[in-house]
Formats: sequence, structure tokens, C-alpha cells
Amino acid sequence: MNCKLSNEEVMEIFRYIEKVKNEQPKDYIKKIEKLQNNIVNELAFLVFYQAKPYKCFPNYEDIVQEGHIGLIKAVRRFDYTRFPNFFVFADQWIWNNIKRAASKFDVVYNPTKKRVIYAEAVRFDEEDITTPENSFITDENIQKINKALGQLSDRERIIIEKTYGIKDGKECSLREIGPQLNLTHERIRQIKNEVLNKLKDNKDLQDI
Repeated sequence: MNCKLSNEEVMEIFRYIEKVKNEQPKDYIKKIEKLQNNIVNELAFLVFYQAKPYKCFPNYEDIVQEGHIGLIKAVRRFDYTRFPNFFVFADQWIWNNIKRAASKFDVVYNPTKKRVIYAEAVRFDEEDITTPENSFITDENIQKINKALGQLSDRERIIIEKTYGIKDGKECSLREIGPQLNLTHERIRQIKNEVLNKLKDNKDLQDI
């Protein structure tokens, strides 16, 4: 792996971000977002390294995208005062997201021991809207997201919150959510896609 930034250099950026937060100069939010984006861009190789074992998967591009989202989350949630190594912290977030994306496919072995991958006929609409996973969230944006979620039914809101870990930061797979709502995995998937299509047309979210 060719690392463009050392861990100490990344830590220095996080220390500077904290300083900017405390001093709050003009347009400090945009300045922080730019610094965070720079870290993500410089360390994107971590995603491809973690996703390499899944190159044979039909949804490899989705897996890479999920890994990238994991890196974004790591940058957004990292606390340099608690963790001495950002690379270790980021690897865990990337790996968790990649595993979740890979689990959307059932992997079995046929009698000849060759791997066969069966994909669900799923239409992924997440990339069509802005969610907490693919943007750096400000307080104002969080308010917009909560307002949009408040317009959903209880069941719809729970599915979205648990899928993206909006409340507690802990993401759940569709198979994990199903038993909690006494619904099948397939029904959870259908409801999730219906809600995402609804949120796609929400004017407040389009501005995030």
C-alpha cells in the first residue's frame, strides 16, 4: 500500500480540525469539511485494499462504495484524544461496511468446490438521495433529516434509523431488522426501498 499520509500527519490534521472547531472562524464548517474530505481522498487506498478479496463479487462497485462510506464515517467520528492510530480506527469502519455490502449476496459452494454467487434481485436506490452515510452532517442537516423521518410511519422510520444507524451509530442488516418488526427480510427490503424513493423527493434533503 502506498500511503500518502502518515498516521502522525493525519493526527495533526485532526488536532487542527479541533482547533478550528474551538475558534470557529468565518466559514469554519466549510473549512472543516474540506479538511475531512482531504483525509478521505488521501486515504481512499484503504478502501480498495480492504475490498480486494471481493473483486469476484458482482456487486464489487457497491462494496467499494460502502467501504468509502465507512471511511467517511471514521473521519467524521474519530476522536484523536482517545485513539492513537487513525488507520486502525478507519480499517474497522471500512471493514464493517464492506462486510455488510458483501452479505447482500448469498455465497455457496457447488459439488465441484467452485464458488458460486447468487445475487438477490435488489434495486439499490440509496445513492439517489443524500443520507447520513454519504455527507458530512452539520447540526442544520441533522434537523432536516429528523424532520423528514418524522413524516414517516413508525415502522418506516425504525427501518431507516436501524439500517443507517442514525440514532446510535449501530447499523443493522435487513435480516437483523426483520425479527424486530416481525417481518420477513424481503418485506423489510421492499419497505426500505419505498421509503428511500419517498425521501428522494424531499426538498429539504435535496439541499443537504
